Amino acid sequence: MSYTMIKNCKMDWGSEKHRFTFVTGGSRIEALDSLGDLIGSLEDLYKHISNGGMHGATNHRDMPHEYKIEGGMSYTRIKSTEGQLEV
Repeated sequence: MSYTMIKNCKMDWGSEKHRFTFVTGGSRIEALDSLGDLIGSLEDLYKHISNGGMHGATNHRDMPHEYKIEGGMSYTRIKSTEGQLEV
């Protein structure tokens, strides 16, 4: 079974430098497909946060500390740390 994975993802908000390990699974097609799906989920998360999230928050500090994301080719589910399904 082939898989792709992002590991050890970190970002320094002061310098905006980031690093992570991308496990390709050895297949260019699967790696590109996985990256496309991941980019789609990240874009959905960006839109969700920029629109104020579930509660329409306007204060930039008024949001959960974590989101858990599950997505696929045609969907993204965004769950806050409080356990509420948001998208």
